[in-house]
Amino acid sequence: MEQQIELQQLTSFVTKGLISEACSRKSLLVNNVTPGIIVHADREALAETLTDVLTKTICHTESNCIRIESIAYDNIISLVIKQTGLCSSSSIAISMAPLQPLADKLGGSISVVTDNNSRITVALSFYNGLRAA
Repeated sequence: MEQQIELQQLTSFVTKGLISEACSRKSLLVNNVTPGIIVHADREALAETLTDVLTKTICHTESNCIRIESIAYDNIISLVIKQTGLCSSSSIAISMAPLQPLADKLGGSISVVTDNNSRITVALSFYNGLRAA
């Protein structure tokens, strides 16, 4: 069921549950999601998807900082997860592929890109608006 969700608060809730996993990889999670962004989504589906995306990201990270940011484009929200990883973008993309059905439930997608500085960016993008049943 779709609800109004404050995205930074949901991200904080999810990241708190992953602190020990990140610490075991000598890594840090930083919630830089813009305060006040309200999304219309199924809270459980969004939390599950974000948890799984972050868990996969943590598994591919060691001794690093994982930053979670938000970008809003009209009715599209992107949660952008950035890290300078130990793995290639193709290996992290392969590990994210099974999560696409979760993103589909949100009307969204998961993408992975690498920039020239070997920084890997994972984006969870989804439609932000009330959808007809």
